[in-house]
Amino acid sequence: MARSRKPGTSHAISCTDEQWDDIRAGAARARKQISPWFVECALNVELSPKGAVASPLVLDAREQRFISRAVGELALGARSTGDASWSPGDDIRALLRDGMEELVQRSGSEEARRVLRSVFGDERAQTISAALAADGPTIPES
Repeated sequence: MARSRKPGTSHAISCTDEQWDDIRAGAARARKQISPWFVECALNVELSPKGAVASPLVLDAREQRFISRAVGELALGARSTGDASWSPGDDIRALLRDGMEELVQRSGSEEARRVLRSVFGDERAQTISAALAADGPTIPES
């Protein structure tokens, strides 16, 4: 039968000074006290099927927001890649266009329009269809 310890009970760990510095820095980035942060990290490590400890991915809320904003900006083409003629939106449009063209060939124009409306709503489906049509007739009018 395992003993139950009260909150605040101390437990010792062994690590190098360099590892301890990393632990302190991680807690500081997370804006948390070392002990609660360290316990949170330890409890969120996933064990592989062979029992080896996987490297944890620990992001605090600020880091998560930064990545979320950066991905959003990238998806909207707000970040320059050095090639002013390219934006990620071009790739997204091409993927959507290719998928819609395949759907038109397989199931017809009306089904393609129904899918666009069901996913994006009537107004946005019209906008998307018009944007795709600017690149060539993707969804022929019936």
